[in-house]
Amino acid sequence: EYVCKGNVNIILSAPHGGSLIPNDVPDRTEGICIRRSDENDTLLDKQFYNTKLVKDIHTDEFTENVANELSERWNFKPFIIIGKWHRQIVDFNREIREGTLNHPEAVSAYENYHLNLNNAISHVNQLFGKGLLIDIHGHSQGDYTMIGYMLSSNQLNEDDLSHSSCTTSIESLCLSNRNECIRGEKSFGTRLEQ
Repeated sequence: EYVCKGNVNIILSAPHGGSLIPNDVPDRTEGICIRRSDENDTLLDKQFYNTKLVKDIHTDEFTENVANELSERWNFKPFIIIGKWHRQIVDFNREIREGTLNHPEAVSAYENYHLNLNNAISHVNQLFGKGLLIDIHGHSQGDYTMIGYMLSSNQLNEDDLSHSSCTTSIESLCLSNRNECIRGEKSFGTRLEQ
């Protein structure tokens, strides 16, 4: 679902928070590429996938709350794309065959999600030249916020990131102080926790 056309160069995407489970679309069976249909199903390539079916709890609501806070505090309206289909039917973060098991309705939902995401990226590029895409997920590790910035846990645990050779997904926003940008008092993660 394309919820909001924004006025700032931020895109919020929540692919795994949906709860829609259409009756006529079979589940993706956990861990394997088999749908509940006959064995002569020509839509499948008989390849096995490590499928995940668990919904990321409250990520759709969290995404909307982040957007509301940005709007109320600074009148920033990010672009918002939320996957409304349950992950047991469509996984929007996998390649299309694994994410849909090639079921036509699931493929249509998948393509629509990615069309909306690509449209938001195009709008941001046209209006601002560059932007920040935040792909929001849940986890079962505890009640805290984790932001990876495309860094490994070893890189994130380095004492001083300013001398590290790693490149982050927010490198252009960090200016001269990478430590402050990633884990300081004004970092995105700190502000989300507030």
